[in-house]
Amino acid sequence: MYATLAVVTALNSTHLTVTFSTTPPVVWVLDLTTPNATDILEENPVVGEVLVLHFKASPGDVVGVGNTQKLMMKFFSNFSGEHLTICSMPQGSCPTGQCIIRGDPHIKQFEGDQFLFSGFCRYILSETLPGAAEEFNITGTFVYNKPGSTRTMIQEVLIHVRNMTIEMTTDGIVKVDGVVVVAAIAPQDVGHGVMLYLDPKDFPRTVVDLRGVLKVELTTPVGALKRKGHRATINIPETYGGYLNGLCGNLNGDPTDDNNPCDGGPPADCFVDDDSCA
Repeated sequence: MYATLAVVTALNSTHLTVTFSTTPPVVWVLDLTTPNATDILEENPVVGEVLVLHFKASPGDVVGVGNTQKLMMKFFSNFSGEHLTICSMPQGSCPTGQCIIRGDPHIKQFEGDQFLFSGFCRYILSETLPGAAEEFNITGTFVYNKPGSTRTMIQEVLIHVRNMTIEMTTDGIVKVDGVVVVAAIAPQDVGHGVMLYLDPKDFPRTVVDLRGVLKVELTTPVGALKRKGHRATINIPETYGGYLNGLCGNLNGDPTDDNNPCDGGPPADCFVDDDSCA
């Protein structure tokens, strides 16, 4: 299902070494430490599925000026550890795990197990563990569904990814790093390849999509359409299997160990003690 396209042997602020799986192997070493370097990476070279490189026409040329050329390589891929992997299935159909949080609330984990959860305030829905292809953290805030009730429902989702914080609520409010952003049906890039849009189909919802990493949806009004209850869905590629922690489970192919999804403990251990509900 997956084939290695290239191996990243070094990736830091000064060097990127990539060995492509060709015959014979092709090795690229991009060195940013010398003023005469002929190759240079953009500040954030990996944007979704695209690795962006600038090639200078000659030493001393300035990126973006003169004969400088920009190469964008579209891989339709995910980073997995130190390997760049490509899904051999059609675009958009690479296997993912889906977690659903709905109602008061019922949680269906990535691998299908379901349970009723009535936690109040903020909890970890899904976060990466060391060794994951890319770091992210997704939390949800739960509130009581009516006065005097002990049942709760999801009201807000907070996403930390690529040094950004994206907040969305069931009232349709979206903030990126604390700044309100108006979501529309037409997708917009809110930074680092993270796409934001509204989807009126099925249950009207706000969508945050970072291809190959995560897709998070939360019910919200879309035009004249009303939300049908409080519901969130989280889609994560199976390449992250075994590197996840949180209420949604670890996606490691073994649903029997998802009863204790929070660092080996019960769902209550996913509580985030950040005084956000004080």
